[in-house]
Amino acid sequence: MNKIRGAFKSLTMWFNGLFLAAFPFANEIVSGVQENLPQMGQYIPENIFKTVGMVVVAFNILLRVRTKDSLADKGEK
Repeated sequence: MNKIRGAFKSLTMWFNGLFLAAFPFANEIVSGVQENLPQMGQYIPENIFKTVGMVVVAFNILLRVRTKDSLADKGEK
């Protein structure tokens, strides 16, 4: 139970959860921007998903490095 409570206090868990929730809509968002704002389309790189994926992985690494407590320990606090 402490791990579940600790998950709600974890920035890593929140970041991954939000990214996971937004991921199914990513293609629709990029397509919508390209269709509705053609002048913006030139600024959206073709490998946008690869770039976003690399940013997410890098941010996860940074969050993991700054983590000191286990989820169970966070749930006890």
